[in-house]
Amino acid sequence: MTETNTSKPDTKLTIQFHHMMRNDEFNNLVDDLDLLFGDSDRNPLHRDLLMMKVMLPSSNEFWTALQSLGDAAKTLNALGIGQASHIGGSHVGYGDFILSNARDILRDPKPGETGRTKLTDVKKRARVIDLFEFAKHAALDGNPPSMEADRETFQRVYDAHLSNHGVSSTSRAPSRAMLDQADAVRSQLADKPVDQRYVAEGDPGRKAWLAEAYDKLAEVGLDPKSPKITEDRANITNIWLRPLAMA
Repeated sequence: MTETNTSKPDTKLTIQFHHMMRNDEFNNLVDDLDLLFGDSDRNPLHRDLLMMKVMLPSSNEFWTALQSLGDAAKTLNALGIGQASHIGGSHVGYGDFILSNARDILRDPKPGETGRTKLTDVKKRARVIDLFEFAKHAALDGNPPSMEADRETFQRVYDAHLSNHGVSSTSRAPSRAMLDQADAVRSQLADKPVDQRYVAEGDPGRKAWLAEAYDKLAEVGLDPKSPKITEDRANITNIWLRPLAMA
């Protein structure tokens, strides 16, 4: 769904919601993830959860405007507005990257297989949560700058992330920071009533999220003209489960 707003007659500031997990990846992974986390209500990686979405620029004009802000664009991250362009929409490389790495984390070594250590469920949960938190920060930071980047580009950035945390391809064990992050993400979800975890098109919470996002865009000088939104502004921490800052 695209929300279109015009700050000038010839400048479209368009936003699209980006799912951390597309339908293809979700359909391939949902049963294993539900089993890993206990059930669907305790799975923090369901594709339709608020914490699994960010807002991204979906026009060249908006993407260029965000780049012109420099470091000021990062002030938008707290509202879930990222810097990676969301123009196109197929994200085949991104989807392949997510699916291959999630499967690698979830798959146990086969009998007699060497070079892979079996992960406990606790460690699998930490690693797979980190994969999607990484993807969220990549979209927010614009690294890679486009969600249409190929699988290899996403993989290079992710491999550097894993290296920074001392995660090897043999042990595959998560870092202490990843374990702590997993606990925090699961607590975020547990603290949210089930009916407040999802924001669908037309839902008041979704409109409140967009309304606050438009306000913040105006503060940094983009001044989009938002559609008339009658819902009260909501504290964004009650609308969007923020990604956690992790060293």
